[in-house]
Amino acid sequence: MVRVGGGSGRSLAAALFAVAALERVTGQGYYAVVSGGYSNAAYGDWSNIAGGYQNNVYAGYSTITGGNVNYNSGYAASIDGGVKNTVITGSYGHIGGGYQNYVSNSHASVGGGKENSIFTSSGYSAIAGGVENEIFSYAYYSTIGGGNQNTCKGFNYQTIAGGNGNLASGYLAAIGGGSNNVATANWATVLGGISNTASGVAATVAGGHTSHASGMYSTIIGASLSTAVGTAATVVGGKANAALGNFSSVRGGEGNVANGTASSITGGWSNTIQGDGGSILGGVGNVGGSYSVVNGGQSNNAAGTYSTVLGGVGNSASGKLSFVGGGASNSAGGSGAVVGGGSGNTAANDYDTVIGGESNTGAGSFNFVNGGMGNVIDDSMASGIIGGTMQSVVSSSYSLIGGGFSNRLIEAANSTLLGGSASRAEDGACTKMRWLFGCRCVSVMHVCMCTSSECQAKDGAVQCEALLPSQMLIFLRLCCSSSARCVLTRHTPSGGGNFIGGGRGHAISGSGNTIGGGVRNTVVGDYSTITGGTRTTATGSYGAVAGGTYGTMVGDYASIGGGDTCTANGDYATCMGGKTNRAKGEGSTILGGQTGVCNGAYSTVVGGKEPFIIGAYSTLRGGFKNRVEGDYSAMGGGRENL
Repeated sequence: MVRVGGGSGRSLAAALFAVAALERVTGQGYYAVVSGGYSNAAYGDWSNIAGGYQNNVYAGYSTITGGNVNYNSGYAASIDGGVKNTVITGSYGHIGGGYQNYVSNSHASVGGGKENSIFTSSGYSAIAGGVENEIFSYAYYSTIGGGNQNTCKGFNYQTIAGGNGNLASGYLAAIGGGSNNVATANWATVLGGISNTASGVAATVAGGHTSHASGMYSTIIGASLSTAVGTAATVVGGKANAALGNFSSVRGGEGNVANGTASSITGGWSNTIQGDGGSILGGVGNVGGSYSVVNGGQSNNAAGTYSTVLGGVGNSASGKLSFVGGGASNSAGGSGAVVGGGSGNTAANDYDTVIGGESNTGAGSFNFVNGGMGNVIDDSMASGIIGGTMQSVVSSSYSLIGGGFSNRLIEAANSTLLGGSASRAEDGACTKMRWLFGCRCVSVMHVCMCTSSECQAKDGAVQCEALLPSQMLIFLRLCCSSSARCVLTRHTPSGGGNFIGGGRGHAISGSGNTIGGGVRNTVVGDYSTITGGTRTTATGSYGAVAGGTYGTMVGDYASIGGGDTCTANGDYATCMGGKTNRAKGEGSTILGGQTGVCNGAYSTVVGGKEPFIIGAYSTLRGGFKNRVEGDYSAMGGGRENL
């Protein structure tokens, strides 16, 4: 009922306008109220339209405050304003304003913006603003703060704070912002960035670009094109990094991959850990194994369990508990093997150690090479080379070379060679052999007669060198046949406990022998000593050569004091000096002179020139061409006496 009162013409005009207005503003619900506006309709009981244009309310206790072409059919729902906003069957739903926003569930709310939607079965959800944001069915208690084309669907308690094109589809999933980010798993979170995905339960991606955290509790922070696959795996920064193992981590760098459980890579480029508990601390192209450590460098490989490479280039620690300190192209292959540094060094077997130098090798067990170049310990235990160049210890356990050049201990256990050059200690046996082509005989020391089946040594053997396929220059003991074809001699171990103090070109073949120094001295027997001199030889056992030149001690317990080309052939014989003297008899003695011969047992020549004794227990003192043939005889001197 409209009341129109009397009065002036002005009052009549106002009344006619009011009648006309009632034709366009309708309140048909019980106790419905339309306060103003144009073409508004309130059909719900106790509903209310405050104003606006073509607004419609169809549910009880619902309200449209203003705006244009808004539609409200939710019980006790409200639309504050805006254009073409709609609440359908959304009890207690609310739209604050904006354009073409849509709510179809109870207690859902759109604050404003454009074309934002909350669909059926998404109660208690909210979109604060933005454009084309959507909360789909079964996303109860979900929230979108703003942004553009963000979507929550599938599970409850999802949150998108803002950004563009983001999707939250897991229970309690959250996206802070950014663009085209996806949180698909329960409790998954993407804080920002571009095209990031958190698909693991409780996984997190905090910024970056095109990264994917698929492992349970995995985390990616500020990385691009990176992946965290393992449980609780972590990637922090960098590009194209991957934490694939459970509890693994990659912190920075590019192209790094941590495959093992609890493995870790910190920085660098193209580093890879294959085993559990490994660690790489930077560098380029490094590879780590189980519980191994690579500190940096390039193309290093710590493949052995608990192995370590501290740096350098192209180093390898493949043995368990092995270690390479640095350098280039070094290898520690045995358990507990160590290479400190240098270049091209190899500690091949268990607990072998090479401290440094170049192209040194320890291949046995518990061997030690301190440095130098081209030094080799092979098939030996607890042997050492302190330094020098091209030294070799082969099949000689508990032996030592101190330094020098091209010294060799071959099947000479417990031997020591302190220095010098081209010296050798080896056993004296020459047994089975086989052909070895590609050899080059470099120094002929003695003659070795060979047959097709055995090698019969005469005063030693020929020394040759061979370059094996491993590119390691090692020195082998070889025999040459009459046709000059080189054959490898396989020795029967019998040498050991030898010692060479220094000098050059020495050779020891036997046990317990000593060469103090000099040049090219040779000991073949056992427990003999050459103190010095040049080209002296001790073939007997328990003998001694003090010095001289070209001296030869053949008998056991014999001795040479010095001189030139002196010989002590007999057992217990002594040639103290002189030139070209020969003590041949057992216990014979020549004290000096020239070209003397003492054949008699326990006879003595004291000086002179060309003295000669045949008889036993005889004495010849000085003179020229004197001769004693009888036993127990004596001659004082003179010339050509008999």
